[in-house]
Amino acid sequence: MSMRVIEALGGEHAITVPAGAGHLELAFSVHATSALHPETGPATLDALRSFLCYQVTRTPQDLRVHVRRILLLVSIPDGHGAHGALLDLFIVLGTGGTALRRRMLAAARPVLTPEQYLFLANRVESGLDAREPMPDASTSLLGKGLLGSWCLVERFEEASPSDLADPLREARDCLEHGQLDAARLILEKAVLETPARLELHRELLEIYRATGDLEHFRGIFQRLTAMEAPGLESWRKTEVRLALRASCGHD
Repeated sequence: MSMRVIEALGGEHAITVPAGAGHLELAFSVHATSALHPETGPATLDALRSFLCYQVTRTPQDLRVHVRRILLLVSIPDGHGAHGALLDLFIVLGTGGTALRRRMLAAARPVLTPEQYLFLANRVESGLDAREPMPDASTSLLGKGLLGSWCLVERFEEASPSDLADPLREARDCLEHGQLDAARLILEKAVLETPARLELHRELLEIYRATGDLEHFRGIFQRLTAMEAPGLESWRKTEVRLALRASCGHD
């Protein structure tokens, strides 16, 4: 199988992707100072894309994650997704990072529509505010231009340390190793068993928002609604966003 390596940040970091996309023999982890490292087990490009989306929502200031996400989407190619990833990078950089904005926009230009490219090109110098109206922004995870909020999920009242259950730590361990489905299953079970633990809601909602998993979201939302669980307003807001993304056919 032929491979292509997309260089980022002066060649310091790279993502290796099979030509023509498809199946990756790759389990991935994102470390603080390294690129994506092959480990063991199969993973699909969709899983890798979902994991990078999750990392963006968890650590939005990590520019390496933004760059990896953009380059992966360009390589697939997924122009609509790359546009949303660029919007997120522009938002996070604020008024700084002009050189990085220009470089990533140039890398993604072949997969962008003229409207998308022009919108971003006009903001290379000034940056982008999360509240600014954005064209075709349904794949942006951080923008307010479509709907939602900068924090993506409404921040619940923090649980006390005594409320933090083992399922939360277990789910986070799974996420650190790119095991999104395993983390989702752990949190779905835990949030139904202990709906008062609001940090479980927040963690699970972040996964749904990152993956666009409307089917599993609705199943749990319906059960929590029947239980009259706390925190349902954030579930309602998340449902609106997920439904809109699904109606656009991008998830």
